[in-house]
Amino acid sequence: MKKIFILLSCITLFVSCKKEMKISRANETILEEIHDFSPIFIDNIKGVAKSNRNNIIGNTHWIITADRDLTLGDITEELIYLTNKKYKDDAMHPDDKNILFIYSDTLKKQNAFVPFHFKKITTENIPLNEHQSLVKINNLDDVQELIFTRQTVIQFSPAIDVETFTNILINLHLNKTFYNYSNYLIIKE
Repeated sequence: MKKIFILLSCITLFVSCKKEMKISRANETILEEIHDFSPIFIDNIKGVAKSNRNNIIGNTHWIITADRDLTLGDITEELIYLTNKKYKDDAMHPDDKNILFIYSDTLKKQNAFVPFHFKKITTENIPLNEHQSLVKINNLDDVQELIFTRQTVIQFSPAIDVETFTNILINLHLNKTFYNYSNYLIIKE
């Protein structure tokens, strides 16, 4: 009887241990509250980053919750899919809502949101016109000293983890530099 109790206790312990998603952390709040949204979860499922594509509602804000240990390279395919779906040109009605990343504000101890302003994502080089410049970002330090003077196309390293990427988006937003960068995002070494 004692062995059966121990066996059942062990089975219960293993079944109840669910993997929790760890969201990104930052010490700033960009947006505290969002209404009218669809949650999107990007997690590593059997070695591949996947999202809940079937639960997305059009013309709502899309809140992306991505495990902070994933890299930008891991979630690139999902980001391309989501931005193409959100901002497709042949849509019946224009979608005027945003895509946002959720993160935890460690100072206020609450969830916060940062807008993801990029509308087109690619893994290839794009031709630049005379008014555009290309800035490569490999880590958070690369953003601290940036001053965008022209319409800038940003290229991120796929090795950047989601937490660093979220903090880069926060820094771009806080520095008001997001007004000067283009809608294009390149994810490439």
